[in-house]
Amino acid sequence: MSLQQPRQDGRAIVPNERRTQLAIVASEWREGWGTGVATMLGMGLGAAVMPTVFSLFVLPLGNAFGWTPGQIGLAQNATLLSAIASPFAGRLIDRIGARRLILGGLAGMAIVYLALAAMTGRIALFYLLWAAASLVGVATSGLGFSQIMGLVFPKSLGFSLAVGRTGQALASVALPPALYAAIAVYGWRAGYALMAALILLVALPGVWRWLGRTAPTKPVHPMPEKPSRLTWGRLLTDRRVIIISLAAALAYAALIAIVSQLQPLLVSKGIAPAVAASMMGLIGVSSFAGAILTGMLLDRFWAPAVALTMMLGAASGAALLLWRGSDPLCAGLGLLLLGLGQGAEFDIVGFVIARYFGMRTFGTLFGFVVFAIALGVAIGSSLIGLSFDAFHSYDPALMAATGALMLSGFTYVLLGRYPDRTDCQNSS
Repeated sequence: MSLQQPRQDGRAIVPNERRTQLAIVASEWREGWGTGVATMLGMGLGAAVMPTVFSLFVLPLGNAFGWTPGQIGLAQNATLLSAIASPFAGRLIDRIGARRLILGGLAGMAIVYLALAAMTGRIALFYLLWAAASLVGVATSGLGFSQIMGLVFPKSLGFSLAVGRTGQALASVALPPALYAAIAVYGWRAGYALMAALILLVALPGVWRWLGRTAPTKPVHPMPEKPSRLTWGRLLTDRRVIIISLAAALAYAALIAIVSQLQPLLVSKGIAPAVAASMMGLIGVSSFAGAILTGMLLDRFWAPAVALTMMLGAASGAALLLWRGSDPLCAGLGLLLLGLGQGAEFDIVGFVIARYFGMRTFGTLFGFVVFAIALGVAIGSSLIGLSFDAFHSYDPALMAATGALMLSGFTYVLLGRYPDRTDCQNSS
């Protein structure tokens, strides 16, 4: 099977068409730049960075209240709520649009962060608040933003998803040292308060001002007034939906589990806490590069082959942390490889759903895949903390993560060739 991505009319892209492609990308972004900027801000401070934020509070909360990493990690089970809510949120997005849900989700997350800053030492309250954050955060995930980006940038979807995803990558670079400094000087409550302030003063105004306001008047693939109804039975019996869901769940479970305990993981390898906090930014840097690189590759090559390459690279990063994590140089290289995979995964999921199914019921399908992702994240993020409690080491979890990332890449390959445009529309 050729890795060169076919055009929608079935012919391969040839070199003399690349200049035209660049012109199309430039044209779409001249008209829709505001949506791209709003997506960067919303995703950069929304649910996507919750695992990074979570990791920075594991040690401070343990010191303040005597909670173990395993007990704190159990809060990630709250992701199951977002898993349950995602398919219904996807259907709602297909019917009423994503903008209002995203705005409400950001406001809700700011309120939850303020409540976390004021909480007492009851771990049940911590679980409850994190459950609330996971639930309202569904609206601020790729579920809504990907649908809007698909409508605004239909001809440059891979690249545009990558650009929107860079907000999360940049936040992953800037937030760890900023939060670590705030926590070190003013305490963990200040860290949660800072997250609330960033949402209220940066993300919410940007999304309110720009998201969806610069969409083309007549999208290339307009949404029908009444999307065709997809039953749960149809979703569960479509092999491509199952393949995408399983591959995405395996990748996210491994990547987010590592990120959710990254600082204590690096400390357990013998790296100083302050150095570990600064090294976390390496994932953000490479995530930025991974998003852009993957977006460009997806617009040119067969998406499952791109996914396999990026997931094998991420598996190599987890293996480096496992066997050479005590060496800062090797640990840094491992984080860079993991970041490339993390940056790639968001682009891959949104792209393959759009490319194999079209945009008519994108929200519903993405919601179903997010259900699988959230289920995997909840299991993986909880088990990594419990694994440390049981073995006093993160090595068993890193071994499992390495295997899961490899399996994810090979699972994507099972999707087969792209459908043509007619099949894609019929499947929607």
